[in-house]
Amino acid sequence: MLFSKFIDHYALYQLHKKKSKISQFSEPKEIMEPIQREDFYQVNTKDVQVNIDYDKDIYRFKSIVTSEFPINDLVSGEVYLHAEGAANPNVIFVHGWRMNSYSKLKSMYHSRMSQLGWNMYYFPLAYHMERTPPHSLYNGE
Repeated sequence: MLFSKFIDHYALYQLHKKKSKISQFSEPKEIMEPIQREDFYQVNTKDVQVNIDYDKDIYRFKSIVTSEFPINDLVSGEVYLHAEGAANPNVIFVHGWRMNSYSKLKSMYHSRMSQLGWNMYYFPLAYHMERTPPHSLYNGE
């Protein structure tokens, strides 16, 4: 138990030395009223126009949630589509904590899912990878 705590502490504080200059955590200034689930998730999907570049295997669309950084408002990721018109399953991959690329996901899943004929989308979260603002010290800040 003590050994595993030591490893966790070492991994978190010694291997990941890039830290924010200011804290990203704060308490809300005022208590918000509860939001109804139906209202929160109500999105007009007609507002989302996904553009796929089949030659480069890339998709792009403008996020419906805007921020103060234009680079974060454009979602762009890798896409691998199989036979058009076929009813192939779609799989969306989201990177994990401290991942700077999709290479680990690809090494684990890409080959097998490609053999199965599944469509694969590699999705970058807000403020991560190519959506990282220029002032950020690390991916995801």
